[in-house]
Amino acid sequence: MIVEELISVNEQIKELNNIKQRIENELIKELNHEHEGSKTYNEGVYKINIKTDFIYSVDKEKYLEEKELIPPEFNPIIEKVSYSVDKNKFKDATSHNSTFMSEIITIKPAKPYLTISRINE
Repeated sequence: MIVEELISVNEQIKELNNIKQRIENELIKELNHEHEGSKTYNEGVYKINIKTDFIYSVDKEKYLEEKELIPPEFNPIIEKVSYSVDKNKFKDATSHNSTFMSEIITIKPAKPYLTISRINE
């Protein structure tokens, strides 16, 4: 059955991704690449480019409580405004003024996401 084949492939991909990540981490450690940034290494016939980065996140609640203590010139936090579309309101709005809505909002298909689980019998 095609569903079982997809489950099997997904399990193999997950296992291979774990192996790949472990090997990449071993290589990074072996090359002593312990910094943020990009560097190219020559190892025999191989040219290896390693790019490492860190993910920075903000505890928004704590930041908002204490941001007044940070001098503006030393505040690394960028506050952004985000715009998103309420799908239900969009459907109603397009029935009233579809031309205007189509000028300011574009629609494109999202990547499909499948979740398959075995039903316990």
